[in-house]
Amino acid sequence: MSDIHAVNQQKQRAYHALFTSPGGREVLADLIPYCFGRKSTFDPDARVHARNEGRRDVLMYIVELTNLTLEEIYQLRGFARPIAQQEDTDG
Repeated sequence: MSDIHAVNQQKQRAYHALFTSPGGREVLADLIPYCFGRKSTFDPDARVHARNEGRRDVLMYIVELTNLTLEEIYQLRGFARPIAQQEDTDG
């Protein structure tokens, strides 16, 4: 195993342990609306849109490293149905 692969696995284990802990799940649930986890990042102002995309990118990075699915993360906020069937009620 290469050093880079070992470091990546260690980082992945750390993210998973952190964000699947009770406190980590609470933080992740709080990040979902802030990071546009359930709504479009579009804004007519290109600068605002770019900022929104940056927020969402952080959430997607966490999702990737925790090995949680988006549905598992959405359930942290009490959303049980798929996104397409949900009304956009969070910020």
